[in-house]
Amino acid sequence: MIEKLTDLKKKRVLIIGDIILDHYINIIPNKISAEAPLVVFNYNNEYYSLGGAANVAKYLANFSCIVDLLGVIGNDNNAKVVISELKKNHIKIDKIIRCEDSVTTTKTRLYSNDNKQVLRYDNENNNTNYNKLVIDMINSIRDKYDLIIISDYNKGVISNEVFNKIVDIASINNIKIICDPKSRLINYKNIYLLKPNIKEIIDIVGSSNDKDIINYKKNNNIENIVLTLGNEGMKIYLKDNNIIEIKAYKSMVYDVTGAGDCVLAYIALGLLTDMNFIEICNMANYAASIKVSKFGTELVNIEEIIPFFNKKVIDRKYIKDLCRLIKNTKKIVFTNGCFDIIHSGHIHTLKEAKSYGDVLIIGLNSDSSIKKLKGNNRPILKEEERIDILSSLEFVDYIVLFDEDTPLKLVKDIKPDVLVKGSDYKNKYIAGRKEVEERGGKVVLVDLVDGKSTTSIIERIKEKVL
Repeated sequence: MIEKLTDLKKKRVLIIGDIILDHYINIIPNKISAEAPLVVFNYNNEYYSLGGAANVAKYLANFSCIVDLLGVIGNDNNAKVVISELKKNHIKIDKIIRCEDSVTTTKTRLYSNDNKQVLRYDNENNNTNYNKLVIDMINSIRDKYDLIIISDYNKGVISNEVFNKIVDIASINNIKIICDPKSRLINYKNIYLLKPNIKEIIDIVGSSNDKDIINYKKNNNIENIVLTLGNEGMKIYLKDNNIIEIKAYKSMVYDVTGAGDCVLAYIALGLLTDMNFIEICNMANYAASIKVSKFGTELVNIEEIIPFFNKKVIDRKYIKDLCRLIKNTKKIVFTNGCFDIIHSGHIHTLKEAKSYGDVLIIGLNSDSSIKKLKGNNRPILKEEERIDILSSLEFVDYIVLFDEDTPLKLVKDIKPDVLVKGSDYKNKYIAGRKEVEERGGKVVLVDLVDGKSTTSIIERIKEKVL
């Protein structure tokens, strides 16, 4: 299933909602003020991050989707920051509305060196309605989309008129809508999925009672409701009115900022790849458990949720896209070999290899390639057995089979930061060395364990048998 998550380049997503700029200022406690009984902090540094609908857009762009974001920003310096961040994250900006008499919604958080929030203050327009601006922009849309996401933070972009206009367009074009709701004033209806938290469901439905939620879902023609419950997980109200509860994964809760955006984005990801709906919700739940262990609106990348699928073997045709996603945040180490009869020498080499980066990928010779290299009596262990053994090693992240005599094509696809070989290659040709070094990567030769090789083990067995 994980292979589907890399095949998103042609998927087009429209995200409509409230654009928020998150502003983080790091401060360091210095002394007690002589003016009042409070701590004086020194300024250290600051940075900006996309929030709200823009954070959801950042996720989908990070998944390699083609992303259009429709929202409103002001006529201020923070609007310039938003545009810069959107461009940096490859999010299309032609549907961003600049409102001359408005400010860009900004949440400024002051945090200490241990990443604890000290203070937050917001700058936003109160009770602003952008109806005409947003509807005019929606009417101008001619693009075709695979999915529409509504990210409502109750900052003025989503009104009943806007919501109904989006639903009409989606209905005509047979597009699913998923919505993260915030306002009790919106009549959420005729959509594929609604994703409230417990406070929002009470505001919208008037109750958190299962029967009331199901009735609301039926009366408003909402196919599914995913109710997020924080550290209790989520409750899913399905199209057939069955209810499924998903327990939260245990994790260290560090910061809940952006957790709802993360869940919404991973639900979108699952829908775009035609995953089973229950599996989609489980995946989003797993992603949320990772998100709350991160600070601020730091993304949860696809590579981080792969353990959810419990799969280390990646199909060759997907490895290029997967590695492109991994390299956004991680350092890739690559090594290759037959690994026929795994022994302590192999373990030593692989452990050493992993120490040079974050993600270790093994290029594993297929059975047919080993026969070409070593003769018809090899391999001793078939590729399925070798994969099983290597997959059980915690320091091995991914395994990809290759049939060629050398892993050169694989190295070109993976583009590793570090290429690792044994020290016996000191004066030998190393496939991929040139390509890795030309990109600024490095080749590392790991010392071998004396007397440890598959060939020597086979010879010792022969001596004893004969």
